[in-house]
Amino acid sequence: MTKLNLFELFYSILKEKGVEKAKIYLDKYKGFAVDFDTDVIENAGLLKKSNTKLSMTDCIGYAVATQEGVKFLTGDKEFENMSNIEFAR
Repeated sequence: MTKLNLFELFYSILKEKGVEKAKIYLDKYKGFAVDFDTDVIENAGLLKKSNTKLSMTDCIGYAVATQEGVKFLTGDKEFENMSNIEFAR
């Protein structure tokens, strides 16, 4: 996960459960957030250009996962025909 994914998690919980619960999850997962370099930005941009339905955050997450050699965890149907995906629903 990148810090962008961490933001999405925090914001989602903030809207549903409030600031205290959101902070708990932020603290729990902040150690797992990774940074990314300009190669990731380039690969994510190319992916986004080829599939405009994907979010910028998901494109960056997928590019980071690919670079790191791990599967990208998602529930988004737009990733169904792509390699290196682990679906969570």
